[in-house]
Amino acid sequence: MGFVKVVKNKAYFKRYQVKFRRRQEGKTDYYAPKRLVIQDKNKYNTPKYRMIVRVTNRDIICQIAYAHIEGDDSLCSLCT
Repeated sequence: MGFVKVVKNKAYFKRYQVKFRRRQEGKTDYYAPKRLVIQDKNKYNTPKYRMIVRVTNRDIICQIAYAHIEGDDSLCSLCT
């Protein structure tokens, strides 16, 4: 088999699509929220709970939530 030179000419760069700026910089992983929500296939119809903590100037708010297709459901909430 012969040697084939990879040609990156005008046609190549015309069709090249750059990644998102924050993806290029390595600051944002756009698939991280998706990995938080997706459940294993062998755990069919079982909710995957996650703890959400929000810190305000006055309070700390904690929630236990799980995801649905229609949106997230909050199981319980605590405010201190």
